[in-house]
Amino acid sequence: MSLQERFETMNQVKEKYGVLLDFSKVNGMSKEDLKKHCNEVHKTLTDKGLADIDGPEMMQEIINLPQLSPQTSALEMLTFLHNNRLQEVYPNLWIALRIARTLPVTVASAERSFSKLKLIKTYLRSSMGQEHLSGLAVISINGDVAQKLSYDDLIADFAARKCRRMPL
Repeated sequence: MSLQERFETMNQVKEKYGVLLDFSKVNGMSKEDLKKHCNEVHKTLTDKGLADIDGPEMMQEIINLPQLSPQTSALEMLTFLHNNRLQEVYPNLWIALRIARTLPVTVASAERSFSKLKLIKTYLRSSMGQEHLSGLAVISINGDVAQKLSYDDLIADFAARKCRRMPL
């Protein structure tokens, strides 16, 4: 049942952002279909009357894109726009692609975060403050980054901030 729900959710994401996730379909798409898809993205990215993008303008931006490989993915398109400094030329496409690329494919990372939190906040550490707990969780979840940190610099910085000696 859970697997079926995930596939249904992924199909909903594909319906809403399909034009952004696979640019190979855009070349063979009619203007009316492209307009429909861009308006769907516009509607999806609108909240309380405020829209992040303009659907018709994004359609024109997609039409005016330079001819790239038909197999261009959203990440490749985003990289192309960034490397060629075209964010201001294609502002709606730039925003929509960044949002589409941040959509989670699965909930595994969130589940991993909660598992780490359970390991950190045990019964013996239940009196831990929220700020301390959040800091430990971030370090635990991003362990590969934490291993690259210089602890000597961190200790010196901490000591400088928490210096409580009173001059006598």
